[in-house]
Amino acid sequence: MLNQATSAFEHATLAPLLLLNGGAAVAYLTLLGALVGREHPPVLNRWLVAMAVLAWVLGLIAAQVSVTFGYLAQRGYSKSHRIKREQVEQHIIRYDKTLADILVARAKEGAAAPEGDELRNEAQKAEQAKQRESLTEEASGYQDKLQYARWISIGLFGAGTALAAGSVLAALGK
Repeated sequence: MLNQATSAFEHATLAPLLLLNGGAAVAYLTLLGALVGREHPPVLNRWLVAMAVLAWVLGLIAAQVSVTFGYLAQRGYSKSHRIKREQVEQHIIRYDKTLADILVARAKEGAAAPEGDELRNEAQKAEQAKQRESLTEEASGYQDKLQYARWISIGLFGAGTALAAGSVLAALGK
């Protein structure tokens, strides 16, 4: 449940970046179309126009990269927590006699149950601990990359906005 909430929060913070950059590009191109369609169209600085649109396109790409890193981070955290849950289950089965008896009884009824020799030994526990740590570190790294990509997308949105404003103001002679 916590993983779902975290994922939903990340999605909610990343979706506006896609909408802002994409919406800005569409709105700007619509404005340019209206300006060019006038009887006496203003002369636009093509370099500023191209750079504004490029900034928003790159902002869209950065936002999508951020979403991808968010997915990878959540996947790593989920795998790590799954391993932890399995360790807890094995511990409970090993030390809770009543639960072990219930599982053995179900095994006799035809359902599979963990036997004593199937319980993880110390070497397997150590390997799982390393794997959990590795997955958590990897997920944390993706989380950091997500933040960088998010800020890059925000910066590119601002740059595109400034370039667009400059091109329109220059075209209108202001």
